[in-house]
Amino acid sequence: MVKMQTSSIEKIIAKNEFYRNVFSMSMKNEFSYGTIKNLNIDTDTTKKILPVEIEKDILMEPLENSLIKTYATVSSKVGLEVPIISIQLNGADYIEDKGVLQEIQATGNSVAFGRYRDYVGIAVSDTIYIGSRDYFVNTIENLLHTAVDAVELKNIFSLTPSVDHMSFYKCGITEKQGNNIYQALKAAVLDLPKAIRSNAKIVMNSSDYLTLVEQLASMGISNVPFKQEIIIEENCLSPVVGDLSYLHINYDGEVNYDVSKDTKTGIYYFTLDFYSDIQIKLKSAFRIASVS
Repeated sequence: MVKMQTSSIEKIIAKNEFYRNVFSMSMKNEFSYGTIKNLNIDTDTTKKILPVEIEKDILMEPLENSLIKTYATVSSKVGLEVPIISIQLNGADYIEDKGVLQEIQATGNSVAFGRYRDYVGIAVSDTIYIGSRDYFVNTIENLLHTAVDAVELKNIFSLTPSVDHMSFYKCGITEKQGNNIYQALKAAVLDLPKAIRSNAKIVMNSSDYLTLVEQLASMGISNVPFKQEIIIEENCLSPVVGDLSYLHINYDGEVNYDVSKDTKTGIYYFTLDFYSDIQIKLKSAFRIASVS
């Protein structure tokens, strides 16, 4: 327990040194041995590459309130290709659902991830910069986390994503309709393959959730009858039902950074430049619920 706490403190100290060095915009980018070791820093001073350990914390780890990324599969591999056998209903060799079989036969033997460029940027005031070590580091990383999350959620729940295959609504997922939100969700859940239902989640925005609760109350039902966990995501347009582990985000290659400062306002601008892809590996593991 003590060792873990010390390791955490050492990492905060290393991050503080890295960020403050970078924000000073020194051309030398000289770091202590401990910082280089703890953050796995590329010591080539001609490159502005985000340290491996910071990259993991910013891109790979979900925000506390980001349940989508908590349940999704997240990886960081160059040229990632996932064999189809590894996504067959949690590894099962025998599949009864015809829709799943047809999809696997149509998509080939694997899912290949592409490289799509993304940028995120944050503005950091002098007040944050001169703040305490922990406050400075936590604020920077929370801002970066939020920025990355916003870019990904925009694509996942968009009618106009960067690439169609990244969005639940544009990649060809089956839509199930109902006369109201309850009937639509019920139809979507029951249409999922049996092997998927036990791990499925229901993703919806708060407006749809309140409508569902009101409709159930009017029917004399006090509790939401679905066994699937309900995740509130405001970016969600129409409810999505399915196993979120088949939503896969992959980061491909190094993450580059840049810093500039507005001398008039004292605001620092910190940007990240990275490549990623979002694949819905098994579309048959999801349904869209819509009210007819």
